[in-house]
Amino acid sequence: MNENRVLVRIAKIDSIEPVFVKSGEPARSELAHIGGWRATVGKGEFQAGDLVVFAEPDSIFPEDDRWRFLERYHWKIKTQKYNNILTANGEKLISQGLILPLSVLPEGAPTELGADVTNVLGVTHAPEVDEDPYEANAEFDTKGTKQVHLNWLPKGLNKKMMRYGWYRKMVLPKPVDKGFPKEVSKTDEERIQNCGQMLKVPTRWTATEKVDGMSSTYLLRRKKASLWKRILGKREYEFVICSRNNKLGPNSTFPQVVMAKKYNVEKALEKLIGDNAWVCGQGEVAGPKIQQNRQGLTENRLFIFNLIYPTGRVKSLKAKEMVEEVGLEFVPIVADGVIFGEDATEEMVLKYADGYSLLNKNKRREGIVFRSEREGVDLSFKAVSPEYLLKIGE
Repeated sequence: MNENRVLVRIAKIDSIEPVFVKSGEPARSELAHIGGWRATVGKGEFQAGDLVVFAEPDSIFPEDDRWRFLERYHWKIKTQKYNNILTANGEKLISQGLILPLSVLPEGAPTELGADVTNVLGVTHAPEVDEDPYEANAEFDTKGTKQVHLNWLPKGLNKKMMRYGWYRKMVLPKPVDKGFPKEVSKTDEERIQNCGQMLKVPTRWTATEKVDGMSSTYLLRRKKASLWKRILGKREYEFVICSRNNKLGPNSTFPQVVMAKKYNVEKALEKLIGDNAWVCGQGEVAGPKIQQNRQGLTENRLFIFNLIYPTGRVKSLKAKEMVEEVGLEFVPIVADGVIFGEDATEEMVLKYADGYSLLNKNKRREGIVFRSEREGVDLSFKAVSPEYLLKIGE
């Protein structure tokens, strides 16, 4: 999760599109376009050019009477598909986001275009629905590590208790600290709906599959060796393992730690660091009991998608070559040398993102991450398939 993500903001409606019921008659709703987002609104409720409050998917609204209409969605803004309503192109309507009038804002709230009103409305980011790391800690228990589950509890009861934060804090392996390596940023690409201008950047793109798993960051930092080791020509390093937000204990049973041992990531990074002060590999851990194993993998695997040095990120094709030479696995490359034409739109990219996984031809992929290939241009964005989100209830 991007902790600085703006979930609710003041936006302008770019256009309003009529939609139709299957009989061909106009529907009682319309489709409003805001950047690359499309969301249903009541017919005649808004006009093109209106300033509105726009809440992106993943927003959780407070559980109070103002938002009672969201109760059936558990107060969360989700992707929705209307099978009985068609767009002008005859496609089933998919809506993402919630559009509200400015009148929902309290007095004194900012109303200028682009203003962040997430906190004003008390909206929070939907937590990742993921009990898998807790179950994974049991499955990934390895020799020499300490299992901290209350094993005397029945398995079913233990799983139910994991819903409560106080219980998780009591029984789960603890990270070393809340720190994250200052050398790199956390892994979270911007959605194409919020950065459509990137389609106009003159560069080729590499499209990699977005693997649905657990974010992992591995950093090898050079340390000053002792005099004796310098005499012997040896070097010393600090190896850091992180989840999406936290630094993890090297003897914990978190999947990121277990994968580091399985793939011998520390030794792999030692081969890659060269004369640099540090090197970082970022990836995704996927497999049984992780994010419901939506790729249908038969074993737990680590897929690297970023290789980073102090000078910047290595381009995807070169990074794939480098990490595979040291025994690591790169995320599947869907296409390279992708060029977006002048007529490219966010909706076209989202349709392209839909498809089947290269890891399992029988499973839909979550989406695609695009990274620039042009030297000196370090851009990236993700396109999450709306069909995939519908399938998993997001």
